[in-house]
Amino acid sequence: MYYMFCTLFDRNYLHKGLALCRSLEAHCNEFTLWILCMDEVTHSLLEKMQLKNAKLLPLADFEDDALRKAKQDRSVAEYCWTCTAPLIRFVMRQESQVTHAAYLDADLFFYSSPDPIYQELGDDSVLIIGHRFSPQYQVLEKTSEIYNVGMIVFKKDPHGLECLDWWIDQVLRACYLDPEAGLCGDQKYLDDWRSRFRKAGF
Repeated sequence: MYYMFCTLFDRNYLHKGLALCRSLEAHCNEFTLWILCMDEVTHSLLEKMQLKNAKLLPLADFEDDALRKAKQDRSVAEYCWTCTAPLIRFVMRQESQVTHAAYLDADLFFYSSPDPIYQELGDDSVLIIGHRFSPQYQVLEKTSEIYNVGMIVFKKDPHGLECLDWWIDQVLRACYLDPEAGLCGDQKYLDDWRSRFRKAGF
């Protein structure tokens, strides 16, 4: 199958993002990786490298008024989390022929084909992955929440888009690391998706 991925990173994660891209090159026959470059240094360096399967997206070409407004009161990390869901929607709109789009954290690395992940998705519209903390680290779930946004897949169908658009609305409203207020960036919002969006599968 043809994979449509997206990720984002700045100069601090550039080496990790490149490792992600190389791992996909090693294990995917056909894919595109959209890279939202969070600073000009990242965009300039990647442009010179001419990565075969990458599409570079400068931050200025991605941001809209809603994102620029949200950016004003968020840390760098919080703003990156804010951009995740809108980036997936952006890619879907740019790539009109795709049936799926997946967000990947820049510090992921693939050791084999991602195809079994998509087999797990099956007929469902959204795929999310639990943290699955080992028993001694189970306490971390209280602050890191149930699911991890490291990889998340959406089908471009009504149920997938309903979930994605709801998520975008939430992160634009609030995407802070504030456990006392019940906020964990973009991750807390995934906790009730299996009940909130039953038709999306999971």
